[in-house]
Amino acid sequence: MRISTGAACYGTPNLDNYLLASADRVIWRVGSDAVCTTQLGEGHLIGVAAGEGVQTGELASFSAVRVLAKLFGPTIPRKPQRVLLRYLCRAHDALFAQATESGQVLGTSIAVLWSPVLGELAWAQVGDCRIVRLRDGRVSQLSIEHTRQAFAQRSGRSAKVDADAVIQRFIQGSAGLGDDAALHLESGLDVGHEVMARGDRYLLCSAPVWRSLEVEQLRQYLGEATAQRAADRCVTSAYRGGHRGCLTAAVLFTD
Repeated sequence: MRISTGAACYGTPNLDNYLLASADRVIWRVGSDAVCTTQLGEGHLIGVAAGEGVQTGELASFSAVRVLAKLFGPTIPRKPQRVLLRYLCRAHDALFAQATESGQVLGTSIAVLWSPVLGELAWAQVGDCRIVRLRDGRVSQLSIEHTRQAFAQRSGRSAKVDADAVIQRFIQGSAGLGDDAALHLESGLDVGHEVMARGDRYLLCSAPVWRSLEVEQLRQYLGEATAQRAADRCVTSAYRGGHRGCLTAAVLFTD
């Protein structure tokens, strides 16, 4: 099995960021440029971060991808899903404390795929980014957005007001879940594990991208010859569809 990745990001101003890590190198966005640094690591790690707020969104998304990149290293964990869950919670707590100390309110939605061992991956999502998989022609949504309605349903209730409001983000914490600083993540819902198959296609994207794409478009774009081409088409389609927010996509292909 061979894995390839690609990413695309557009917005004016652009508050989002992405992460591509493999083959001892890490790529993320600094300003309008993609920056590549050397970092020893096994497997593959990709992510997107959709910053919240014009004043602090770019800082929040950049902080998120920088801390996610630290997962990419030479050590191969036995249970990557468990490691990912613990790492996200600890990283969130540390970044929240730093932001609070400096008097800032930072928030970003994130989605991440981590494959330290070929053939398996762990995934996680916070906020309103989305993770989608194309397998054998079928498009499946792996992640669930952290809206008021989604969390109400977990406890058997229904949100009476602002059902679609995003009430949890990385660094910022939760609102409406006790209004505390912690992340509320559940295995199988917000963090998961997958055994990959040849031909699988995974898309991580910001909310304006997934809102603009129909299932048939996802099937078509993820069927492109390369992961980079697929990411480009997802972002370009969202832009041409009239979405002028921050448009970000990261794609992982298996062959």
